[in-house]
Amino acid sequence: MRELSGGHAGHLAKHLTRSSRNAANKAEIKFSPEMVERFRDLEEAVRDKGHFDGDVLKNLHDWASGKTGTVSLALGDMVMITQETMNHVQATGNTNAKHALSMLFGAMIAGPDSASIATVRTFQRSR
Repeated sequence: MRELSGGHAGHLAKHLTRSSRNAANKAEIKFSPEMVERFRDLEEAVRDKGHFDGDVLKNLHDWASGKTGTVSLALGDMVMITQETMNHVQATGNTNAKHALSMLFGAMIAGPDSASIATVRTFQRSR
């Protein structure tokens, strides 16, 4: 398993080649307890407040529960969660949600010397 630290995680999506996109569909990611807590804070900030898509809320709940998923699923969910959170903030003025999202990304991009944000497990193709 390889751990992603804050500064390196942001580069993951930027540098995906065709073969690494395939690897991202197969590699499993498990967020650190700190990241799970940040997802949980965001979920609490938007749950039962209205103006938040139910499917995206379920995805957020999965990550807030410590779910393991593929890297590509995590990246896609992060985009949808961010977009839906910002739509929610714009519609409701919910500054708690905006702060929770900021804290989530702050934990993710804190820098290369920060604690690990996730563990990625890749599977080698058998020959």
